[in-house]
Amino acid sequence: MADLSTLTAELPPDVPAKLARLSERTGRDSSAIVGEAIAGYVDHELAIIEEIEAGLAASRAGRVVDHDAVMRKARDLIEAARAGQ
Repeated sequence: MADLSTLTAELPPDVPAKLARLSERTGRDSSAIVGEAIAGYVDHELAIIEEIEAGLAASRAGRVVDHDAVMRKARDLIEAARAGQ
């Protein structure tokens, strides 16, 4: 088994009962469900932050695309999709 850490968290009052129902219905341990949920949330949020930071770095380096050019491309793609291409 992998090394695990224990975390204590405050939850809204209705969550423990919902978690118990989910655990019962899926046959999975509630601790495992919570661990997977937190790990997925953290990974997702970190990925968003990393993409934002990469975009800011690109902008600072001058690697940008003119807004009007982007809007023209978007309109072209929408028109092509509507035309079934």
